[in-house]
Amino acid sequence: MKHREVVANFLFRWADGEKTQQQVALFQRSTHPNVHSYQSKYAPISGSIDDGDQSPEAAAVREIREETQLLAHQDLVLEFCGKSFSFSDEQAQRSWTVHPFGWILKVDESKIQIDWEHSGWKWFDPQEVLDGSMTDQCVPNIHKSLQRVYFGPKGIFKSSDRLIDQSNPAGAAFLQTIQELKANTRDGARVLATEALQGLLRIAECFQIVPNEDQQQSSKYWHALRVAAYHLIYSGRPSMNAAISAAVLDALKVMAGHVKDSRLDLQAACDVLHRCIAERTSTSIKIAQAFTTFVAKDTVQSDAESQTNHNGQSPSDQVLDIITISSSSTILAALKQLIKDQNDESTVNLTIFESRPSCEGATLAASLITSIEDSTMKPRLHIKIAPESHISLLTTHNAIILLGADRITSTGHTINKTGSTQLALAARTRGSKVVVLSEGDKIAKPRSDLLETYKRYIEKADNASLSEDDRQEMSECVRKEAGHGNVERHDANEVCDAWSEEARVTLLPYVNGEGKEGRATNVRVGVEVENVYFETVDEALIDHYISEKGEVSKDRILRESVERARLEDELFGDLYD
Repeated sequence: MKHREVVANFLFRWADGEKTQQQVALFQRSTHPNVHSYQSKYAPISGSIDDGDQSPEAAAVREIREETQLLAHQDLVLEFCGKSFSFSDEQAQRSWTVHPFGWILKVDESKIQIDWEHSGWKWFDPQEVLDGSMTDQCVPNIHKSLQRVYFGPKGIFKSSDRLIDQSNPAGAAFLQTIQELKANTRDGARVLATEALQGLLRIAECFQIVPNEDQQQSSKYWHALRVAAYHLIYSGRPSMNAAISAAVLDALKVMAGHVKDSRLDLQAACDVLHRCIAERTSTSIKIAQAFTTFVAKDTVQSDAESQTNHNGQSPSDQVLDIITISSSSTILAALKQLIKDQNDESTVNLTIFESRPSCEGATLAASLITSIEDSTMKPRLHIKIAPESHISLLTTHNAIILLGADRITSTGHTINKTGSTQLALAARTRGSKVVVLSEGDKIAKPRSDLLETYKRYIEKADNASLSEDDRQEMSECVRKEAGHGNVERHDANEVCDAWSEEARVTLLPYVNGEGKEGRATNVRVGVEVENVYFETVDEALIDHYISEKGEVSKDRILRESVERARLEDELFGDLYD
């Protein structure tokens, strides 16, 4: 039986101006010879996840473009990423793993241009699909896919008796947190993880205001909180979900100790969330202290090798060169601690690449200077700010290259601000160390197709029975992980706003296929403006990983990643059983 991993894209629109009733678009599969299954059946925009797709979301974006000509994240807004599920179709002799996505259509429906894979499409009431009345007209298990991305009756919270829906305070808190996570492009993953915990707390507090007898009789609160938690992780900011997942799962793990006969002690749950939020403030302090310890150790080793530090000065007049890019609250805390601990004879030369178009590096410099002005610290600090186009020019020899992380894969590849790879490559030619400074909760769970391989590798490593074939298999996993992750694109206007007026007048009519009203042109030109925030830094370019636990090995990263997958399965595995 052939198995396929597929995406299922549901396109929604509001049927009224009050945004109280949604409709879903279903597309009728054509009878074209190349449509090999479920001809004439209604389906979402679907397709296989290819080897070249960086993630299920990347495959979803590609399929939407190919089959409707719509641009995801421009013509459509991603609302919910549903929990995947698998099933077999004996008649078709195929099995499937489905990754559902729910999108809101922003443009007029006339922009939807179907291709040969479909013979037509219509808007439907989601209830027609969810109540089973359309089963014979649709592809198998379409109701399971739709339920997981539809926030309405019989949808996401079906098994929770609608404890969370659009009409109650818990539903409002849920939607507010989801939207805040999507909209917050200023802060890093650590801050977003805290916001997710605060949102989960607001939902739990909403449950507390229902009558006591309902709280005592209902066994649905634990399920509702877990479903809400799942979507805070996967539907808020998918590219940042490693940190959000770790924070939320750790809180749920403690909460699970307060569940008896499927009933959750709501007061205990709120207490757990309050405590988890408060404890997060100490993590940055621990990482900052670990980094200061690392720098002191590195300096001693360098002095022992050369009898002087890397700038040729004596230890009594030491100069420390640090280079970083963009803005990170974790790096800010580490730099503050490092500067505070320097002696009066030491100088810190800090180069910050500002990372355009938002110039977050300048924000980091301003925050650092403000923190120094408001303290008793009197360090010798020199800051140089430059655009990332200057990386090759300004990366010095034997410096510490300091990178943050929004995600660390099972094998150590690190997702960080664009420009980070260029900086790491420049470090290689200068003999500089690349140090990733990150909370441990940035370690993401493994790709589903690699999890079993990692489990076998860890078991054999524990038993000292690794073979050369095992190591080669692991090397192949490292290669596969290198391109894994969500490519988060942002508003092209952030880039266009920096252009000259002449360039804007000439180019904007062609940007992303948009025409300028009142201007006729026969020129067939398409201009696409990229504004990608994050990229993957290959693990081979990274020398050290430092977390609140100190320096962390790649073996430790792999083990924590696999444990994250186990915990998630324990807490979310039965959500839609």
